[in-house]
Amino acid sequence: MLKINIILAFVLCFVFGTLFGQPLVINEVVFANKSGIQDFQGDTPDWIELYNAGSERINLANYCITDDSDLEDYWQFPSFEMAPGSFVLVFASAKNTIVGNEWHTNFKLRTLEESVYLLNTDLKIIDSTIIQCVPPDKSLGFAVDGDHTQREILSPTPGYSNNTAEVYEINFQPDTLITDKMGGLYENSVFVKLSNLHPGNQIYYSLNADGPDPNEMVYNGPIQMNDLTLEDLRFADIPSTDYEVGEHITKAPILRAQVYSEGCPASNELSQAYFIGNNMAEKYNVYVVSMITDKDNLFDPDEGIYVSGNHQNNLQRGKRWERPVSLEIYDKQGNKIINQKAGIRIHGRGSRMRPQKSFRLYARDEYGEAFFNYAFFSQKPQLTMFKRLLLRSAKDWGETIIKDDLTQELVRTMNVDYTASETAVLFLNGEFWGIYSLRERQDEFYVADNYGVNTPVLNVIGHTTEGVVADEGTVDNYESTMAWLNSADVHSETFYNEINDKVDLDALIDYYVAEIYLANTDFPENNLRLWRMENDTSRWRYFFYDCDACMVRARENHLADYTNGANQFQDFNNYSTYVLSKLLQNNQFNEKFRSRFLYHINQTFNPDRVLTEIKSFEQRFSPIMPEHIYRWHTPSDYNKWQMNVDGLRDFAVLRPNEMKTQILEQLGNPLEIYPNPTEGQFNINVGWGNEQYKLNIYNVLGKLIYQKSFVGLKQIQINEILKAGTYIIRLESDGIAFTGKLIVQ
Repeated sequence: MLKINIILAFVLCFVFGTLFGQPLVINEVVFANKSGIQDFQGDTPDWIELYNAGSERINLANYCITDDSDLEDYWQFPSFEMAPGSFVLVFASAKNTIVGNEWHTNFKLRTLEESVYLLNTDLKIIDSTIIQCVPPDKSLGFAVDGDHTQREILSPTPGYSNNTAEVYEINFQPDTLITDKMGGLYENSVFVKLSNLHPGNQIYYSLNADGPDPNEMVYNGPIQMNDLTLEDLRFADIPSTDYEVGEHITKAPILRAQVYSEGCPASNELSQAYFIGNNMAEKYNVYVVSMITDKDNLFDPDEGIYVSGNHQNNLQRGKRWERPVSLEIYDKQGNKIINQKAGIRIHGRGSRMRPQKSFRLYARDEYGEAFFNYAFFSQKPQLTMFKRLLLRSAKDWGETIIKDDLTQELVRTMNVDYTASETAVLFLNGEFWGIYSLRERQDEFYVADNYGVNTPVLNVIGHTTEGVVADEGTVDNYESTMAWLNSADVHSETFYNEINDKVDLDALIDYYVAEIYLANTDFPENNLRLWRMENDTSRWRYFFYDCDACMVRARENHLADYTNGANQFQDFNNYSTYVLSKLLQNNQFNEKFRSRFLYHINQTFNPDRVLTEIKSFEQRFSPIMPEHIYRWHTPSDYNKWQMNVDGLRDFAVLRPNEMKTQILEQLGNPLEIYPNPTEGQFNINVGWGNEQYKLNIYNVLGKLIYQKSFVGLKQIQINEILKAGTYIIRLESDGIAFTGKLIVQ
């Protein structure tokens, strides 16, 4: 009797080439184990059988196995001596556990969707299966153990020889599924009719968001789609964290259907949400996003990405934790603009621990569409194709919810790399999942789209408690730039141009102005990422993102963190306050930074403009906030949300003068008077332009002796004849005054 060894382990590999004629082979695979061998929990996972067709023992530590056609994630066998002529069975269950001699891998198999690849120690593919129909409870294997000829459909023989297995002939007929009504917004209940082309095939369907199962619902007539709002929850009450959920949220029925032949999927899959009644087009004045996927993809303890599960699932990253969905997006008028398969992953850091998590959306050829083809964003109408998108839940979850989108809108006229976004509501498997921000993702595709270049090789620098890390590419150029900055003479006449060749200083100035003015309390220790294309001319720029902790404290003084001398901030070398602190010691940079800051205070962050944008967001969110609050119970009620939004208004009004005062205190008086002393004529350099100024000249007794207004001048020439003595020059602009002393001889 042969001992069955079931094995699990993990390794990341990269595969180049294929080797055949090797003694170790994939001897048999079951892709749909419905009633065959069971594991220790009584489940029937799919399985893979290896066979040693050679005359020598084989150590499996030199091999790994995968189902990933992109060759990104692999699983390596541990050290195990496989005797000649022996078999090893591997459960593809995704349970990631070992019980006795029963070992389980961390991936599952899907019929007609993927191959199985076996790799050797040189990371070469030595054996693989092809994608073909394998009926449930049948295997794909060699009719003679280890024979490298064509695989056959067999009666399964897990852990035993295939030589006596029965060989089956099947007549798989590819087909087409046809429906008379796609998912959409309907005023009343609808009946959906399905049909196919081959009469010998059968249509199966499901209404629970899982894929259709040939053992369950057979289509035999039109299916009625009704409003489910008053029905029990099916997904929203599955705990991912400790929170309450509103029961009577909006719910849409889900229909998934597919044609089967010989027990295998034989057609395209219909996977649609039907929004019935509720005046959906009027109720939601924003994008409506529907995502449909198997329940296990979200909530299974081993495979579910939305729950902590057995492996801290919600914290995991990489393609191994990407799940397929059917994605539908409706515009603000209720027109369907996206209807395609896609991949999703959990996105972000903080949101992974919250009940309402963020999602990253992937368009891939393997899902049927390589791009999301639509001009989603009014801020960037020229962008019409996206490889990736985000569905972002607000980090100020219990406060305004609008803050990050609002600040992205405020800074879009600045020289910063902001993300275009549109407000959306998400329906996950037909149930209302709350308000989200549909937006770009800042990566190599973002740079390609926004800068009109081919997808570049990109270096993206992030930061952890351990220091600088490369989110993409390497840190080499960044570290060499910082090494140069550390040793450079900031007072040199060539310093500004030299550092500007390495770092885009105009972009850096606008970036820090935005972060400092908006009083981001989750910065700069967090949320500091830079990027640079890997070529000789590219310069470092900053991604502007995650401003949920902005606009809270109108009197926050971030500027002081950068003006107390570079030596104070050596602990933050290479990423935090050090860079700006050092640059501010250069007079040319200091003047430009101050001038640009004052310009943005009066233009970009002008209270009238900011208040207008707040009102616009408030009007957009007001109709959809009540259901969001009911769904998540945060903020506590609508009045609390309104109070939080009013806090943004307070910030908009109070921040400008507070910021100007801080600039005066931290960067010095921009008022320059020369010549001083003078014998008569003198000039005033105000240090910035494009403003209205009121000039007052007082004698030592405080008597006003001269007054004049100016517009948009950086240098004011005064020809007024003043008597010898001491005078106070006062220049007022937009609520703040700068003063200086003048001596006339």
